[in-house]
Amino acid sequence: MASQQHLDRLSAESRKTRAAEKESVPSDEGTPLDADGKALFEHLRSVRREIAEENNVPAFMVFSDKTLRAMARQRPTSKDAFLKIHGVGFLKLENFGDRFMNEIRDFRG
Repeated sequence: MASQQHLDRLSAESRKTRAAEKESVPSDEGTPLDADGKALFEHLRSVRREIAEENNVPAFMVFSDKTLRAMARQRPTSKDAFLKIHGVGFLKLENFGDRFMNEIRDFRG
């Protein structure tokens, strides 16, 4: 069985690796959404609202608007791509990733 210190070190290393991967992805934060992107963003907001109501939490606890905008721009449909979105971590990927990726895949603007 691994020691807690070893697990903490592995966790810290994975966070550093993940942060470095996100930094290598060009930021498109300043890029305005086109009409299709705005429609997807609004759709993702409604999905977020449903999830928040199902879990009895505020919507921002699911994902922020900034994260939803990044999803609308980058349209991630794989776990790796989804993890590269600012505001997405392993827990949110596990809890909400499939639902959001399916919505992105199926979206018809």
